[in-house]
Amino acid sequence: MSQKHSQEPEIGPWIYPDRFLERAAIAEGQDANEEQKFVAKPTRLNMNLFSVNSMTSWGASLVESALAFCYPANCLHCSTPLDPFSREQLCHACSSQLVPIDPQWRCRRCFSEVEGGNRLCTSCQVCRGTPLEAMGAVFDYRGVAATLVRSLKYGQLRWLSEAMAGYMAYQLLALKEWPWPDLLVPVPMVTSHWFSRGFNQSQLLAEELSHLINRPCRSLLGRRMGDYSQAGLSLAQRKELSSSHFFLLERDFEGKRLLVIDDVATTGTTLQRCTELLATGYPAAIYAMTFCRA
Repeated sequence: MSQKHSQEPEIGPWIYPDRFLERAAIAEGQDANEEQKFVAKPTRLNMNLFSVNSMTSWGASLVESALAFCYPANCLHCSTPLDPFSREQLCHACSSQLVPIDPQWRCRRCFSEVEGGNRLCTSCQVCRGTPLEAMGAVFDYRGVAATLVRSLKYGQLRWLSEAMAGYMAYQLLALKEWPWPDLLVPVPMVTSHWFSRGFNQSQLLAEELSHLINRPCRSLLGRRMGDYSQAGLSLAQRKELSSSHFFLLERDFEGKRLLVIDDVATTGTTLQRCTELLATGYPAAIYAMTFCRA
């Protein structure tokens, strides 16, 4: 690996994930001929709603001045006024709170908090036989991270998915015990929900992460009509979700390592049901990654 790619980022990747992702990382023990974990190319993960990079300098200044006058910039989380020309969406105080979870303090299977250095929580010590090898998350669902999820899902800020996927790539590399995935699989959304929202946030995250780690993304799962949104359901109701709510769109993934992608895991039931169905296609292993864990 070149010296440039082996250097650590100058500033924490939770503030500038693009600097971290410029590195080319080779999986430990891989053949020199195998693919690199990350594509060695600059990846800019700024969270801009408007792009004026293709304009002339005077044209860009004119447009940016007009936008700053009509739409004053405020922090997405605390609404603190921002420099309208900084292109930032979070103030420094809020962005500094985006520190990814340290996996060593979480259960290696369900990613819940553990004490005393235990690698398995009490529930996972007695639970066996699930096809989901492990799940991980970048943040707990609170504070700034929760605001980003809500802004993506309900605020129609689709462009946030690029930077959010950058944090997911960082956490994926931190989970050193996980094998590198062959295929990314987004959690599906009911068609009626897709029409009302216009997009599937899990699909957006999976596609952006796919570009960053140079692994394909395929929609292997569908979701049946009539399924209710889980946002307003109780924990007990969420746990009643059946795998019959989902169906396979294709089965051409036998022997592959799958990584299921979702925005938030609350009870983990959705991820479990998805993996139960995916397991019928005989993949080599199934893991799951979410941006937040509630």
